[in-house]
Amino acid sequence: PHDRWPVRHATYDDIEVLFGKIPKRCRVLAGFLKGRQVRPIPVYLHADFLLGREGAHINITGKTGLATKTSYAVFLAYSVLSWAKQENQRVAVVMFNVKRGDLMRLHRLPRNMEEARSCIKDWARAVGMEARVEDMVKLWESALEEGLDPFSVKIRYFTYSEDPYQDENHEDTWYFSYGLADLSVVEVIASIYRPGEKVTDPQYAMIHTYFDSLRATERKISFNEMKEHFSLYSRYKPDEESKRLLRKKGAPDLESWRTDVADAIFRRLCGFLSRATHIVEVESPEGQPIKFWDQNDQRCIAEGRINVIQLFGLDEAEKRLVVNAVLRELLSGLQKPRDERHVDRIMVFVDELNLYAPKAESPIKEQIIDIVARGRDLGLSLFGAQQFASQIDLQVLGNCSTKVVGNTDYAEVKKDLYAYLGEFRDYVPYLEKGEMIIYHPLYVSPFPVLFPIPLHEVVQED
Repeated sequence: PHDRWPVRHATYDDIEVLFGKIPKRCRVLAGFLKGRQVRPIPVYLHADFLLGREGAHINITGKTGLATKTSYAVFLAYSVLSWAKQENQRVAVVMFNVKRGDLMRLHRLPRNMEEARSCIKDWARAVGMEARVEDMVKLWESALEEGLDPFSVKIRYFTYSEDPYQDENHEDTWYFSYGLADLSVVEVIASIYRPGEKVTDPQYAMIHTYFDSLRATERKISFNEMKEHFSLYSRYKPDEESKRLLRKKGAPDLESWRTDVADAIFRRLCGFLSRATHIVEVESPEGQPIKFWDQNDQRCIAEGRINVIQLFGLDEAEKRLVVNAVLRELLSGLQKPRDERHVDRIMVFVDELNLYAPKAESPIKEQIIDIVARGRDLGLSLFGAQQFASQIDLQVLGNCSTKVVGNTDYAEVKKDLYAYLGEFRDYVPYLEKGEMIIYHPLYVSPFPVLFPIPLHEVVQED
């Protein structure tokens, strides 16, 4: 404020002044305004700017541990699904779990608000935050008044055998795996090459030519067979006698190849298969992939639920494989006619986004870039999180219409890509747990907001 304008603190009655640009049918609860008020003031995001049509994608930045990025993503997931239920929208949430059992306990909630109050009190006493118990309870009570109901949100888990964080008592849990025939050539490349590693043009061309030959014959082969084929290509030059020999051994018929290029691909395949021991089918062409929709198989994305996909414990190459394969499946599913699909909008949460869409050149980020480019029209929204926004691809960050910042070092936040924060930059390094600053395209200024701790975090382990 400038000059002699009178100033007062906002009250609950100012909601229509603050958020009048967002129709009530499009209001998704994003938290509560920080400040002095008797009744918490809700902060809304516009559903069409969050989940497609007008805009899409949200990016969450902040220090690990202090910024509580995953906790805020869970709160938004509850909010999105509660909004969808109220407005009869067909929405699903997909969340990749990358940190131990963080998201593998979402089903362990108090039964009601009374029990939640007791759990929050016990949790606060254990961590030395007794003074904030009433504030946290008040935020959850206000969230319930706004229609956000965490107690009714159901969870579906996708994991692998021997996952130490799997709850054997949760019935809606499904195992997944992938064979070579379940993957696209882009996903294979993203798996066998590391982030930041350049795929040379000859290697790129040979892999694509190999898969083109397989598609032409409609053959389905295993990873072991592919490895054997490239071993043969590396040992035989492309003369007519060698081609006849390789055809007898089942290798796809390539017009030409370089033995050194084939050897480089073979070595990368061997390295990948030696590490990918949890969800990769080596002998069988097909596995049990996560699907968009299948009436005969419940190993698919469930509408109206949080679908958690376990990545923790997998090799980094396996994580890249799963993330790319799932994103491709979701993009493909949302392109089907509406009467052939069960979901119209999907929110996908990807933590450690810098691993999948790094700023540096990398073969693994094509699916992410495709999402941010086409997701708005298809109804697929990326909710990405990372410690430093400066580490992710600028095209990905630039397409996020909503940005959220938690506690972050000043050295990071003073960079030009945080200019949208204005003078809030100075405040960011002092944000506490449960505090975020939100930039949304319908607001003239960023908003500092509070959100309650996710209730699964206050439930004591058995």
